[in-house]
Amino acid sequence: MGLDLQIRGRFRWRFAVTICLLLAAAPLIVGATRAQATVPPSLSVSPSAGPVGSVVTVHFGPASNGCVTPAFESPGGIGEPLPYVGPLGAPDGVHGADDFVIPSVIESSLPQASVPVSPGTYRFVLACDTTNNPATLSTVSVAFTVTPSLPPSFVGAATTADGNGYWLVQAGGGVFSYGNARFYGSLPGEGIVPTDQVVGLAATPDGKGYWLVSADGGVFSFGDAAFLGSMGGQRIDQPVVGIASTSDGNGYWLVSATGTVYPFGDATLSGQLDQVPNEPIVGIAPSPDGNGYWEVAADGGVFAFGDAPFHGSMGGQPLDQPVVGLAVDVQTGGYWEVAADGGVFAFDAPFLGSAAGAHLHAPATGIAATPSGLGIRLVAADGGVFDFGDAGFYGSGA
Repeated sequence: MGLDLQIRGRFRWRFAVTICLLLAAAPLIVGATRAQATVPPSLSVSPSAGPVGSVVTVHFGPASNGCVTPAFESPGGIGEPLPYVGPLGAPDGVHGADDFVIPSVIESSLPQASVPVSPGTYRFVLACDTTNNPATLSTVSVAFTVTPSLPPSFVGAATTADGNGYWLVQAGGGVFSYGNARFYGSLPGEGIVPTDQVVGLAATPDGKGYWLVSADGGVFSFGDAAFLGSMGGQRIDQPVVGIASTSDGNGYWLVSATGTVYPFGDATLSGQLDQVPNEPIVGIAPSPDGNGYWEVAADGGVFAFGDAPFHGSMGGQPLDQPVVGLAVDVQTGGYWEVAADGGVFAFDAPFLGSAAGAHLHAPATGIAATPSGLGIRLVAADGGVFDFGDAGFYGSGA
């Protein structure tokens, strides 16, 4: 019944056994090499959360403590003998560190059925004989959260300061750079697994950094983008759906699906919706001087705050597909809305074209404008990029 899943390095999953069997077998496994060590066992896992298929690093030991190999267990109380266990390998059976792939199924050597690994709390457990006495085996455990698998879809775009490049971001936090846009990092590259999917990307005014925001309000900073706070780990009314930077790059706003605005740094709260919109808010964009912002809803409704003027919207008008984003024309102070079918609607901004008739392979998910106000760029869920006006095409993720 071995899972025999290949993992990085020289480890493999071996036969599934119960924690009871691990504890009972410990004297036999390590009796020949056990020393008179009394150092408590240690166990750590990094990162502490991730979806099925993600890679984590498990450190355990120290050496000569009579440790059996750690086990990945299904949900249950701490110390409870659980029937579903999969042991890790170790270089010498007593200590080590290597990478481990979170499995999709934990099999059992007992009559119980195998357990699919679904989002929830699991744990890694290490059993050691620290006193050279089988009767005093000690265990240590570390919690691990299996998160939902994040889709590989692209969810947003941002343009460089001169308009000659752009970044695309995926729901899992992957960032892709094109043209003269420099790559400053991504969540997978940093070994970070977001608790919830990434929903937006905002670049710093000089184009030398960017922020990512996830649906739980977590903010991740790269390059010269300063971390100024987030809603991660805090109670929020609805998922966060977007992020926008202030004009000097020393602040940013987050917005939720109900229109609640969370300012950080030098971003000021210029107002927010006082009632639930007819359709969820899907994005936020700052006014050119950063003293206001617009919120846009899925039905095309636009809500203006601070010095951001209202120029009209698609709210109340028939749409073939919902609106998914808004970009600002810094020259006129107007804006463009984009719908999931690639349709573009211009309000006091020049109409530069749309992808509504292009029969997109995947829905549009975002829009970004060039600094000149004479170009716009759409991104689709499959990474496709569609450029209009003076927005140059430098590549795509499709």
